[in-house]
Amino acid sequence: MRISTFSVASVFVLAVLAMAMWPTTARFGTPQAALAQDNSESSPTQVEEENLVISAATRQDQVTEEALKQVVTLDFDDLPFREVTEELSKKTGLNFILSSSASDDSLTEDEVISIKLKNVSLGKFLDLMLREYNATYHIDSGIVVFISLDEASDDQWLRVKMFDCRKLVKALPPTTNRYDSFLQQGLNGSKGGGGVFNMQSSGKNGGPQQQTTKAKSADELKDKKSVDEQAQQLLQEQIKKLLDKNLPPPSSEFTLKQLVTTMIYPDTWCTPPPTAEVVNGILVVRQSEAVLRRIDNFLEDLRGKVLREQQPITEKLPAAKNPEPRK
Repeated sequence: MRISTFSVASVFVLAVLAMAMWPTTARFGTPQAALAQDNSESSPTQVEEENLVISAATRQDQVTEEALKQVVTLDFDDLPFREVTEELSKKTGLNFILSSSASDDSLTEDEVISIKLKNVSLGKFLDLMLREYNATYHIDSGIVVFISLDEASDDQWLRVKMFDCRKLVKALPPTTNRYDSFLQQGLNGSKGGGGVFNMQSSGKNGGPQQQTTKAKSADELKDKKSVDEQAQQLLQEQIKKLLDKNLPPPSSEFTLKQLVTTMIYPDTWCTPPPTAEVVNGILVVRQSEAVLRRIDNFLEDLRGKVLREQQPITEKLPAAKNPEPRK
C-alpha cells in the first residue's frame, strides 16, 4: 500500500513538472493553452448571437426598406403620377399601389408631378413628393402603398416591426418607473394650487365652505401647518412603499423602451393603438411608417454611440510601445 501511494504521488509530481517545462513553441501548444482554448470555445460569452428567424412577409418588408434607403437622383417634369410610379418601379424593382384613401383626398393617378432632387434616399424623395398632395406611403408585405397622410395613424395603416436590440440592451443601464414628480405634483399641487390630494372642502350646497369670522391666533395657524406637513409626509411615505412594492425591478429593457417612446414622436404614444415592448432584447413596435423610420435611424445612432463607448480602451487606442533601453 505504501509503495502504491508513493508511485501515484511520483507520477503526479512528474506530470506537474512536465507541464511546467513544456516548450511554448510546441506544435500543438502547451497543455494550459489547450485547456484555455477549450474553455474559450465553450464559454457562453464567446458564442455569437443567433440570427432571428423571420417570416416571408417580414423578409419582403426588409428588402423594400433597404431599397428605399438607396440614394437616387430623379427629375420628373409635368409627368402624370401613374407614369412616375411606373418609372420608379422600373428603376427599383418595387411595386407601388395608390390606395383609395389617397385618391379620395387629393392624389390621383392623373395628378401631374414636377419634382427634381439630387442625391437623396428614395424614401426621402417619396416623402417630399407626396407631402404636397397630403399623402405618404406604407409598406405592406414588400409593397409600397400610397395612403392619405391624415389616415397614416389609423389602426389599419400601422405596421408591426421588430428591432434586434440584444447587444444594445446589454450596454444600457437598468432603470425603472420614476414617480417622484408624480408625488410632488399630487401632494403639493401645481403652481396654481390644487393637487391630486389637495381636495377643497365644500359646504352643504357643494360650494366652498364659508370661512369662520373668528380670527385665529398665530399659534393655531402654526400648529395647523405643522399637522398638515406631517400628514402629507406620512401619505407620501405610504404611497412610496406601495409603489416600491408593485413596481418591477430596474431593467435595461425598460430603459430602451423609455428612450424610444420619449425621444421619437412622444405624442403618438399617449393613446392606443401605437405600442412598444421589449422582449428578450427584441424591441417590438406597432407604429406608423414615418415613426418606424425615425426609430430605425435613432437605434442606429444609439448603437454607434453606446456600443462604441462600451469597448475597452485598448481597442480604441494603439498599444503603447516600451521605450528602448539606453545604450
